[in-house]
Amino acid sequence: MIDPTGMSAEDPGWIEHSTNKGDKLLTYDAEINTKQEAKDKGYRNVETVSESLSYNGTSGFESYNLNKDGSVSDNLSGSTTDVGFSPMRTGDDYYISENNPLKSFASGLQNAGDASTYTGLSFSITGVGAPVGAALMAIGGGMSLIGTGIESLFLAGQGQEKKAMAKFGISLFFARSGNYGIKATERAIGKGLDKGSTTLINGINLTLDKTIGADTEKMLTK
Repeated sequence: MIDPTGMSAEDPGWIEHSTNKGDKLLTYDAEINTKQEAKDKGYRNVETVSESLSYNGTSGFESYNLNKDGSVSDNLSGSTTDVGFSPMRTGDDYYISENNPLKSFASGLQNAGDASTYTGLSFSITGVGAPVGAALMAIGGGMSLIGTGIESLFLAGQGQEKKAMAKFGISLFFARSGNYGIKATERAIGKGLDKGSTTLINGINLTLDKTIGADTEKMLTK
């Protein structure tokens, strides 16, 4: 672990610290400029506070730049991650994240929304509690969309309008495409679908969202 900028500990950003149990943490906090400020805010076992850091895993398959804006660049793939929304755990068990309550809230909404959607889908598939399952899927989809909307606003505020539009647009599309698919199928066959059929369509839509949707977002933001 090195500080590639060679800057002093007066520069804000990345805190290298650990829990009392020995868990290793690299946390970005824009409010922290010194080790003393980090300790005063409640960070334990603070080793360094740096504007940026370079991380190279012992396996040789991980190499990251922890940038001064709080993002993390993968030197091997060329991708960049906002760890405020998507925290990372390395092969050497370092947990890399950002201390930003609003980003954490948005990320929590997306994760909780996905969990609610999957739970609702399982209820519907079993046929037990299908009405509850449908409600959980609707609530979960709404939570995920709100969380994605907050993340998109952050991206737009950072000048990443293209990525923001792609992320929210794809999320909005898949939030609605399940219902569109059900209605289109019902019009085609001239009658309403049973619970099993609607569950199948929603399940396919969810799978497409997590696979093709994610791939499409990457393609659009290259």
